[in-house]
Amino acid sequence: MHIVANLESFIADYGVVFVLIGTLIEGETIVIMAGFLSHQGVLNPFAVAAAAFVGSWLSDQGLFFIGRRYSDTAFVRKQMKRPIFARALGMIEENSTQFILAFRFLYGFRTVSPLAIGISSVPAGRYLLLNTIAAAIWAPAMTAIGYLLASLLHGAVGRLPAIEHRIGAALGAAVLTLVIIHLVSSRFKRSA
Repeated sequence: MHIVANLESFIADYGVVFVLIGTLIEGETIVIMAGFLSHQGVLNPFAVAAAAFVGSWLSDQGLFFIGRRYSDTAFVRKQMKRPIFARALGMIEENSTQFILAFRFLYGFRTVSPLAIGISSVPAGRYLLLNTIAAAIWAPAMTAIGYLLASLLHGAVGRLPAIEHRIGAALGAAVLTLVIIHLVSSRFKRSA
């Protein structure tokens, strides 16, 4: 029981930091899980959304900068060889504004898109503005998805008693959401 209380306390104290770090690296899974834990009373949903915004924004600005300034490095050249990179460049050429606002929501595009935008002719100031808007939409949306999934589960089975159950359910909700995002994104990519 003492270990469970310590784990819940640890998550409550440092969970938002993990959200910030997680969104620098990956994104959706961490934020959806944190949104789920927000509903369970472990984390503050506004703090989760704020941390997700900062991490996502910083990550994508950093990758844009790397694409813009260091396009000749091995890391960027390796990304440029990926088929998804070519698709991202094509979508940027078709409608850069729409793509910048949407790529966070397209499964598989998260890392390559800011690099591709950095290599493209999109002005840095325009990307900064659109990236800020997109992160401000994405962060609360992903937090809300986790929160709403927890609410649905709460309605079906009640409040989850132990932190291990909450974390397991949050992970399950995140995986389910990612599968749905992947299916919708795949359909979108095929139609594009």
